[in-house]
Amino acid sequence: MPTFTAEIHRFPGPGGWHYVPVPPETADHFAPGMTRVAARIGATHWATSLLPKGDGTRFLALKAAVRKSEGLHEGDVVTVELEPGHRGG
Repeated sequence: MPTFTAEIHRFPGPGGWHYVPVPPETADHFAPGMTRVAARIGATHWATSLLPKGDGTRFLALKAAVRKSEGLHEGDVVTVELEPGHRGG
């Protein structure tokens, strides 16, 4: 299961999503473009997708329920585990 550590960022503007950039060496384990995955941070597991950014990199959006469950904020550094091929959102 690919694992990486990264800082939580937030897209600018009102209502900007919190996200974790996925390093290229981790993203390379998955099909290009939007790819369904199961993610885990700490004790929180959820079904989501790796999403492409316009610059060719990919990111993992962190919905409010995940951030609240783990007490996460912009600037925190997290370890993320990913598993390919899961459906759901």
